Amino acid sequence: MTKYGKTILRTLEKEPRWLSWDVLISIGSPTRSLSGELRVIQIGGQAIGAYVEESESSTRFHHLRRYVCPGHELVIPKGLSAARAEFVKRYLIPALPSNPFERDVFQRPTLATAADWTPLLENMDGHAIAVIYRPPAGGAREVWYLPGQAIGALDPVLHLAFEEWNAQDPKRFPSSPKWASDVRWMSVRQQEQIESVRAQIDAAREEIARLTDTITAGEVKLDDLQRDTEQSPQRRLLTDHDNSLVGAVLYALTTLGFVVVDLDKQVAEGEPKMGDLSVADDDWMAVVEVKGYTKGAKANDLLTVARHRRVYEKKYRDVQRMWYVANSFRIDSPDSRPGILDGSDEHIEDFAQDDGLAIDTRDLFDLLKQVESGILDPAAARETLKTQTGRFHLT
Repeated sequence: MTKYGKTILRTLEKEPRWLSWDVLISIGSPTRSLSGELRVIQIGGQAIGAYVEESESSTRFHHLRRYVCPGHELVIPKGLSAARAEFVKRYLIPALPSNPFERDVFQRPTLATAADWTPLLENMDGHAIAVIYRPPAGGAREVWYLPGQAIGALDPVLHLAFEEWNAQDPKRFPSSPKWASDVRWMSVRQQEQIESVRAQIDAAREEIARLTDTITAGEVKLDDLQRDTEQSPQRRLLTDHDNSLVGAVLYALTTLGFVVVDLDKQVAEGEPKMGDLSVADDDWMAVVEVKGYTKGAKANDLLTVARHRRVYEKKYRDVQRMWYVANSFRIDSPDSRPGILDGSDEHIEDFAQDDGLAIDTRDLFDLLKQVESGILDPAAARETLKTQTGRFHLT
């Protein structure tokens, strides 16, 4: 006698007489061991049943184990019946998260034959996300396992399973009233309405699939763009130090229209350093020292800039300015960093009297961005830098 529709048991306080039952519907793992020839529909939890390995000396039971695998791809296996494939497309896939970072999967047990292991849905590696299997041990004749997120597909999977089980054992499992839902026995108006709604549903599913593909492709492109941004010269103004930061400052000043020279390439071995860069705009010129720190900029660097300026002027010509460009607290968020040489106003004032300008790389980043966006003309940006002394302020 079929008991599937008579009672719903949330917990099994006592051991049932399993031989009196035909089907168990389990939300999660059953709380008690099973026995008999039960057919099981299980939603989530640890999969029941086991495969048996026997030898002359022992019998070993291999239970199914779930694995967490990265990726969001879903693959409908080839060879599914039309009814099973329709269930997977129409009900199972829409019930699952469309783009998770990882999914729970099952690998086919080595002791399971292909006939006893039928995935309904797989990932790209061929691991089962939903599966029908027939374990030799563990109290289940057949198990339909769906992931826990597929609880909304319970009714459709019940209809599908009972149709298949009806073909196997019609006395125990009633079939669905197929003729009642067959458009052959409907009026023309009913048939047209049903077919119209089904067409709308199919179109909506196609649109969902298209949008999902668009989102996936967009996320991949976004990741690529963000990686490119990390490597851009402008971003290095906020993150780097040493030669990489010097290169980023050279890029920024060149983009603003200055003629920039890498002074380290002008110094022979054993000669004193003249600074990192020279910056020219017609007859105007400045010598630039560039520093990057995980902590704050150092006031003693201003003395170094002045010394390098004297070396440069002795070898070449007098300059109008000396610039100290610093990327301080470079590991911190730019939004939370103190200003350049914050708290060293006396040193900044002395530096300004010698035509010195201290420039925070954040301000240089913003100045370059204003020029690239068209807010500020490059000539105006150069003039802003050329005319200031002390601590640079972006206006």
